[in-house]
Amino acid sequence: MGAYLIRRALISIVTLVAISMVIFTILYLAPGDPLSGFANNPSVPPELRQRLRKQMGIDDPLPQQYTKWATQYIQGNWGVSYSSRSSVRDYVLGRLPVTIGIVGSAFLVGLLIVGVIAVLNWMPTARLVRASFLSLKEKEFVEAARSIGATRSTLMLKHILPNVLSPIIVAATLSVGSAIITESALSFLGLGFPPDVPTWGTLLFQAKDIFQFHPHEALFPGMVIFLTVLAINYVGDGLRDALDPRKSQ
Repeated sequence: MGAYLIRRALISIVTLVAISMVIFTILYLAPGDPLSGFANNPSVPPELRQRLRKQMGIDDPLPQQYTKWATQYIQGNWGVSYSSRSSVRDYVLGRLPVTIGIVGSAFLVGLLIVGVIAVLNWMPTARLVRASFLSLKEKEFVEAARSIGATRSTLMLKHILPNVLSPIIVAATLSVGSAIITESALSFLGLGFPPDVPTWGTLLFQAKDIFQFHPHEALFPGMVIFLTVLAINYVGDGLRDALDPRKSQ
């Protein structure tokens, strides 16, 4: 079990690094740069812009920029805000309690909606459990256990249930992901929570009117929905592999 958790942790780290590289590459290839807004500003001479470009490493190759950014990020150097001239790290950490409170309330509300949707979607999982039990009770290992005097509770809990857990876990995780997408879709259509409740679907709904000018307002909630559903499916896949008795033999 310990080796399995270590392997999963390493896979998660590699996945996070790969995601950061993809996002960094997209930003690198995007038109413009942080100093493009000063191009037509007469109070910022070209010499100053060139010095700032060299200082910020804007013209450095992509691998060098990513390595420098990753190193500084791990060391806790997140740069300086141009608006307040304060450390971005201190700025973020100073507002972390409020952010956690907002995210926590939104998470609890979303969890309530997801729970209601999941409860209403229990029938496909119940049919899967019933079909799996009916199929397994006719297997040879169950007949062998029954022939040596195993009770019904022993047959169900020790011989049948461990072999049914894998499809149950997969179906449950898929249902959670489907519930999250359903809640987001309802909120996007204006049929979910009120506009003052910060759900991901509500953020997408509010971003549709300004998408042409501020596409990132829709990009980040959509990306969070995608990554959350993907992470839940990965958790279900990992639990299936860890609890599957056939893979432990």
